Amino acid sequence: MSENAEEKMALDVEGDATWTPEEEKAVVRKLDLFIVPFISLLYLCNYLDRGNLANAKVANSDKAHAGMLADLGMTQLDYNFVLGIFFVGYSIGEIPSNFFLKSWGANRWFARICITWGICAACMAAIQTYGQALAVRFLLGVAEAGFFPGAGFYFVLFYRPFERSRRLSWMFTTSALAGAFSGLFATAISNLDGTGGLAGWRWIFLLEGIPSIIVGIITMFYLPSYPSKCWFLTERQKYIAAERLPKEDVKEKSKAFVLSDWLEMFRDPKVWMFMIVYLIHVNGNYANSAYLPTVISNLGWKANQAQLLTAPIYLTQFVFIPIMGYLADKTKKPWAVITGAIVVAVVGFLINAISLNNAVRYFGLFLNNIGIGTTAPILLAWIGHSMLGRGSTITAGAMSFMSGAGHLGGISGPQMFQADDSPKYTRAWSILAASYCLNILTVVALEWMHKGRNNALAEDAEYEKTHTEHSSAAPQNQV
Repeated sequence: MSENAEEKMALDVEGDATWTPEEEKAVVRKLDLFIVPFISLLYLCNYLDRGNLANAKVANSDKAHAGMLADLGMTQLDYNFVLGIFFVGYSIGEIPSNFFLKSWGANRWFARICITWGICAACMAAIQTYGQALAVRFLLGVAEAGFFPGAGFYFVLFYRPFERSRRLSWMFTTSALAGAFSGLFATAISNLDGTGGLAGWRWIFLLEGIPSIIVGIITMFYLPSYPSKCWFLTERQKYIAAERLPKEDVKEKSKAFVLSDWLEMFRDPKVWMFMIVYLIHVNGNYANSAYLPTVISNLGWKANQAQLLTAPIYLTQFVFIPIMGYLADKTKKPWAVITGAIVVAVVGFLINAISLNNAVRYFGLFLNNIGIGTTAPILLAWIGHSMLGRGSTITAGAMSFMSGAGHLGGISGPQMFQADDSPKYTRAWSILAASYCLNILTVVALEWMHKGRNNALAEDAEYEKTHTEHSSAAPQNQV
């Protein structure tokens, strides 16, 4: 739809091309009501299917000659490779993913992702050998590739720059819920051990994979790809939803891919620095999440108890994720909020590396997860609005590259925890603390590079000024 057509549409519908703050708030409320919860549901399914390997590993493992590793004849090192190979497929598929989203439309692209990852996740229930486990996990990575950077890019199409951190954080709270309740679900599902001739860990994969397929089919018909496609907005509201976005940001009419722009992206040092920050974050995130039940078990609890004791940790994360996202948008200083979160994580790592008290070490796990869990949504929003004015290809490409290359940290992360470092894992926690200290320096350097060249801050200040002037003279319209 052309700009002239959009303007004519607004004039025809309501008789005025400006809008009041009340009208804009009504539009944003509808976007929040119809889009954010559904994207959050998709991410919940995503996180459950990606992370259930850790729960399957410990399910029924306290029984003699039982559990996933025993059934497949796998060692601890084999398990680490099964964890890591997911990210090989994931990283390969991530880098071009946002170009498909722009070309196909979000509803088709997200539906494809969700359905195929659900199928692959359910197929984990049928594996019989270590080789099959490697193959299916690799395919699961390819299938899931594109959702995380796609969600960040999708919000660029609907929200202003300093509205995105809190929305992405709302989405990320579902990962905390998944972490909290996946242990509970896994514990309950593992009681089906032997039912239908299937081991408990196989039931975990099967019953957590099927819902993703169903949700994926619904996505095709429910999710709008652009403001102009929002079935829940009036014609005037569609106009407001599109026109309130920065003029230089990605639009529906923007080309999906321009090769020269994509190559230019790789010459920007900020893109590489964002990737390094995310790589270190992912390394710590998957080291922590993959071994959280095992670490808790090593504190003296049985396998089922360890599953249950992950829940309070993730519920605490659930509380802090939206708070940090709100602060990032409110202060318009995402770098400061990210730095604070990293410091909290470092303190947790050091507690686990140094303390000899199991209760204190359990408390340190809370700090780990608060610091780790609150970083990613803010970082994804930050790279999005740092590319404001540089076109669709660079914005989409930067998000995908950061996520794709950064998720290689998912290969190295689980390797942090080795059998010879058990049960305390002092070496692993020390390496994680040192790497996150490097991340603090990188984040501060990124902010320094943005000084005086922050298009998002300048555009936001101009929008607030001009929109306040226009809205004071605009008539009240029904929305």
